[in-house]
Amino acid sequence: MLIVTDLRFPGGTSSSLIEEVTAATAAGYQVGLLHIASPRIGPSASVDHRVRGLVDDGPAHLVLPGERVSTRLVIVKHPIVFSEPMGGPLGIEADQVVVTVGQVPADEHGTYYAPRTVDDNILEALGRRAVWIPVSPAVRSALGDDDADVEVSENTWVEIIDVPTEPSVLREPGDDSRLVIGRHSRPDRLKWPADPEELQAAYPVDGSVRVQVLGGADPVADVLGAVPDTWEVSAFGSVEPNEFLAGLDAFVYFHHPDLTEAFGRTILEALAVGVPAVVPAHFEPIFGEACLYATPHTAIETVRSLCDDPERRRSHVEQARQLAAERFGHAAHVRRLAELCGPPGSITPVDVRPTPPVLADVPPGHRRSFTTTLVAALGADSDEVEGLLRALERHRRRAPGFVPIVVITVRRPRLAERLGIETVVITSRQKHAGAPATWPDYARRRLRQLANHHRVDNVVVANPAHNDAWIGLHVHGSRAADR
Repeated sequence: MLIVTDLRFPGGTSSSLIEEVTAATAAGYQVGLLHIASPRIGPSASVDHRVRGLVDDGPAHLVLPGERVSTRLVIVKHPIVFSEPMGGPLGIEADQVVVTVGQVPADEHGTYYAPRTVDDNILEALGRRAVWIPVSPAVRSALGDDDADVEVSENTWVEIIDVPTEPSVLREPGDDSRLVIGRHSRPDRLKWPADPEELQAAYPVDGSVRVQVLGGADPVADVLGAVPDTWEVSAFGSVEPNEFLAGLDAFVYFHHPDLTEAFGRTILEALAVGVPAVVPAHFEPIFGEACLYATPHTAIETVRSLCDDPERRRSHVEQARQLAAERFGHAAHVRRLAELCGPPGSITPVDVRPTPPVLADVPPGHRRSFTTTLVAALGADSDEVEGLLRALERHRRRAPGFVPIVVITVRRPRLAERLGIETVVITSRQKHAGAPATWPDYARRRLRQLANHHRVDNVVVANPAHNDAWIGLHVHGSRAADR
C-alpha cells in the first residue's frame, strides 16, 4: 500500500502516521510513503525525526518524485495535501483510493479545504475517485453538512496506538500528597479554554493541585494575563509523552469552544499509558466508557473522587486500557486494512516496487513539494561520478522531496539511468573549442542555463577541494528568487 501525505505534519498527525505504518509493516504489509507538501506548512519545516526513522530503519519505503508505483491501496492521509491540483498524473496505479479525514473542512476560523475540489484533484493525480473515511463522528457530521459531492464511507478511521499488554503501573504518591493532573498539546490558543474561570477551575492556579503541562502554556497568558507560576511547564518535545503521562494521577483536557477537536490523540495516549482521562462529554461518542466526563468546574472533584478510591481507580484504568486495545490498538488497524485490500499474505511482494524516477514525468503541482538541487561535479572522473551518484541515492532516500540534478564533464555512466538521477554532460575543459582560459565562463554560463531550465532551489559543488569548484559556487538557484 502507499500512504500519500505531508511527511512534515507536526504532533499528532506524525504520531498517527508512525503508529499506522508500524502496525501495518509488523503485520506483513509493504508500505510506501509519498511526500506531497501541504500549502499550510512553510518550506522551512522539517520532517519529524520519528517519521524519518521509518525510512532510515527500513519499515517503510520512501517513494521518490517521478517513480512509478503499482499498489492495491492508496491512503491519502489528510485531504489538505490535495487542496491544490497536481497538474497531471503522479504515475501511480491503484486498485482503490481512500482519504482518511482528520480535520473538518471549515470552522469558525476559516476554510481548510473544499472536499469536492480535493476529490477532483485526487482523480486527476491518481486516476480514481476516493472514498472518504472520517476519524470521528464530529468529522463525519462536518462532511455531511458540506454540499460537496464526495463518497463518505460508513466506517470510521479511528486513530490507533500500541497499547501495552501488561497492566499499567499507577503512580504512587510521594512526600507531596497533592493530586497531580496534567495535559500536553501544541502551544495553540485553541487548545485551551477561553473563559478564565473555566481555565482556573480545570487547572487550579492556587497550588492546591500540582498542574503539569507539556507543550508550553504561552496561550494561557492571553486568558489569565500570565502563565501561573504554580504550574510546572515543559516545552513541546522536551519530554517523551509516555514519560510525562506516567507521572500523573489524571490527564485533564479541556479546549477552546471554537475548536472542533476531530479526535483527541493525546487522550488516547493517556489511556494507553494507563492514566485516567477526564474530558468534555462531546468526546464520549469516540471513547465511550474509557474516559471520565466532566465540565471544567467538576473536573478536579471527578479526579479526586476517583483517586480517593484506589480500587475503583485501578478497575477503571484496567477497563480503559482494555477498551483502548480493542478499539484503537494495532490489531484494529490491521483488521481494517484487511477489509480494504485483503490480508498481508494475499498481497504479492511487488505491491510497492517503484521504477527509477523520471523528473520529466513529475507534474508541476508536485514539483512544489520538493527541493531541486543542481550538483556541480565539474572535472570529476568516471569513478568519482559513480561514487557521487551512489551517495546521492542514499541521501535522497532520507530526505523526502530532495531531487538532484548532476552536471558532469565525462561520459554519463549507466548507473545514472539505473538510479533515475538526472545527469547532464557539458563540455570538459580539455574538449572546449575556445581557448582554455574561456572554459570557466562557458561552464558557469551552462550551469546558469541548467539552473534556470530546471528551476533549481540550490546549487552545490560535489567536491569543494577541486580546482574548478569555484565555478559552481558562483551560481545560485533560480526558484529561490521567485519566493
